[in-house]
Amino acid sequence: MVVEIDSHLHDVREQAVKDGASDSEADLTVSQKIGDESEILAGALSKPELKSFACRHGHKINHA
Repeated sequence: MVVEIDSHLHDVREQAVKDGASDSEADLTVSQKIGDESEILAGALSKPELKSFACRHGHKINHA
């Protein structure tokens, strides 16, 4: 999940820079669109299905 969030943050920041934002403006855009780290973490922790690898990827676990 962390890799997915990091990738999304990078994409949003990259697009902001392509649209002409300065580095600080791009960081602000990311913060406004995605939220800060505590907001992302709180959102993820409020969803039990995101806390557990087994819940998200149970079909990959070999039960033999």
